[in-house]
Amino acid sequence: MNLFIEKSTLKGYIKAPPSKSMAHRLLIAAAISDGTSEIQNIALSEDITATVSSLSALGAEITVEGGVARVTRPVSKSGGVRVLDCNESGSTLRFLIPIAAALGGEYIFIGKNRLMERPMAVYDEVFCDSGVDFKHHGDKITISGGLKAGEYEIRGNVSSQFVTGMLYALSMCKGESRIKIKNTLESRPYVDMTLSALSMFGVNIKEAENEYVIPGDKTLSARDLYVEGDYSNAAFFDAFNYLGGDVIVGDLSKNSLQGDRAYKEYFERLKKGFCRIDITDTPDLAPILMTLSSVLNGSELVGTRRLSIKESDRGAVMKEELSKFGIVTELSENSITVYKGTLKTPCETVCSHNDHRIAMALTVLLTVTSGEISGVECTSKSMPDFYDAISSLGARMH
Repeated sequence: MNLFIEKSTLKGYIKAPPSKSMAHRLLIAAAISDGTSEIQNIALSEDITATVSSLSALGAEITVEGGVARVTRPVSKSGGVRVLDCNESGSTLRFLIPIAAALGGEYIFIGKNRLMERPMAVYDEVFCDSGVDFKHHGDKITISGGLKAGEYEIRGNVSSQFVTGMLYALSMCKGESRIKIKNTLESRPYVDMTLSALSMFGVNIKEAENEYVIPGDKTLSARDLYVEGDYSNAAFFDAFNYLGGDVIVGDLSKNSLQGDRAYKEYFERLKKGFCRIDITDTPDLAPILMTLSSVLNGSELVGTRRLSIKESDRGAVMKEELSKFGIVTELSENSITVYKGTLKTPCETVCSHNDHRIAMALTVLLTVTSGEISGVECTSKSMPDFYDAISSLGARMH
């Protein structure tokens, strides 16, 4: 679907959408726990729906009504082959693969678009000689066998999602386990969120230098919890305040472990002048940082290497789309430089590239220049009501 965004100045109050990252983690912890858990403030984006349906395919009983997810039965082993459709959710896929392995049995994971193209070699390494048969067939992944407690090494420089998946899975195994991190652990705040979620359900994982020790004698216990507001999506709304708007974003925890809370500091630095920002731990902020850099004072983003393996090649497609606004961008292997320029109204339709964060970042910029954007339905991946939300703040579109 295409939308034409008119020049608009946004004002008003908006509640931050629920944290997708924390919702994934709390739902999974509840689904491997004994007893009934209720998780409040759940928004059924496509990614969260993929996690709920995949946990259900693993045997969990989950109902979601009125923003509350009720988990009444945990995941369980089955005698047959189970198929898990992860849609486009990398978190769902990478988190649940080792959980399926810990349950034992046979499983097939499927997805669409770029999901199965995203790197999975870390699990090839982790499951080697572990008793788990892991095969990546291109359009699907198959698993059989059973994951056991033990010592595992994981490369930390590809995605923290592999570490999170193993933390959950080894919490289900009998006997103490250790995860040793090779290389530097990138996006570490996301692992901290996983540790926090597991702690809420009764599993306290010991952390040493480059190592996590998972106790094997703890049973996860059900909890009733609330999903905090999402800083990564809040950044798109707060960005309007740097474009002449007056938007208040509520329901954000000051004590949040979300790495993307750093966006507030980044935005202020952009306002003061050209700056260098390391996004190694906050790669999801890249599209909106590139947008604001073009309007404010330019920037050099470093730690950008992993942007190419997201829903789109985010650095490359943002360069392509910003050029339609007259903005010059330079890409290097692990850095992106965005130069401040004189924004022009695009003469052609800008494209979301089927990436929710690209769509939202470009929409923010179009409120300055006006213009048409294609493929806006992809925002349903993380925030289905994004366009309704900005409309409520005064954005005009048709």
